[in-house]
Amino acid sequence: MKIKVPFRRAITDPNLLGKSLSGKSWDGWKVLGIAAMGEPLTEDERLIFKELTGREQEPLERAEEFVVVAGRRAGKTEADSTIAAFFSTCVDYSDVLVAGEVGVFMIVASDQEQAIISLDRVEAKIRASPLLQQLIVSRTISYELSPAPKSVLYGALLPLLNSERIELPDNARLISQLAGLERRTARGGKDSIDHSPGQHDDVANCVAGLASLLTAASEGASIELLQRCNGTYDEEEAAQRALQQLLARGEPRPTSGPLAPGAVSLGHGGYRAPRWW
Repeated sequence: MKIKVPFRRAITDPNLLGKSLSGKSWDGWKVLGIAAMGEPLTEDERLIFKELTGREQEPLERAEEFVVVAGRRAGKTEADSTIAAFFSTCVDYSDVLVAGEVGVFMIVASDQEQAIISLDRVEAKIRASPLLQQLIVSRTISYELSPAPKSVLYGALLPLLNSERIELPDNARLISQLAGLERRTARGGKDSIDHSPGQHDDVANCVAGLASLLTAASEGASIELLQRCNGTYDEEEAAQRALQQLLARGEPRPTSGPLAPGAVSLGHGGYRAPRWW
């Protein structure tokens, strides 16, 4: 990694990131950033540095870890996005990236909304620079609502787990949320799967949605999801179709599980093992 432009110059040159952290109120952040990059401070800046850190002298070498304890509205997002813009545009990574490889600068946010705000700030700083804006190739952030409600996603997840088509990550929160799911039957007889009152299912919901996307790439999976949504999905027919695909690949017929001879579907991915008497 090679610094192409000193941090001090980058945040003072209007052709680079000079429009960021402008004004006296940002002096503290600028001083900390310059010092963290291993660059020397002026006498006046050193006074600010001492007030903020309790240290007499800046390190004069780039810090491996830079920790700031600050409260709300202290300018953390603005400072972070400036540093992210600097490392994304003013640093040469050719010694650690192979030809064609694209580096990633990670900013960990508390939630998706905060992450988008940070990314917006980074992009705005780069676009404000006459020299750096040409480095932006494209930016695409989009989301698509699932055609299936989470109850259907949970129902579709069960046969994937029973047949061992997918493997769950070893995550205690995920396991706890999946174990806490409950099947309820409404007065009209319609079943639904959801978490119990007062509990959460955010991680389980993400995993179930991801599982549906992954399996949608396989034959018939997307049709199955739509059929589950409109109530026309046939468990017995699906099991026979899966069995035919299994035999077509030359694999032996299962002796246990939902594809075993005599196994009876109970709906929503459940089944009763065959009886031999």
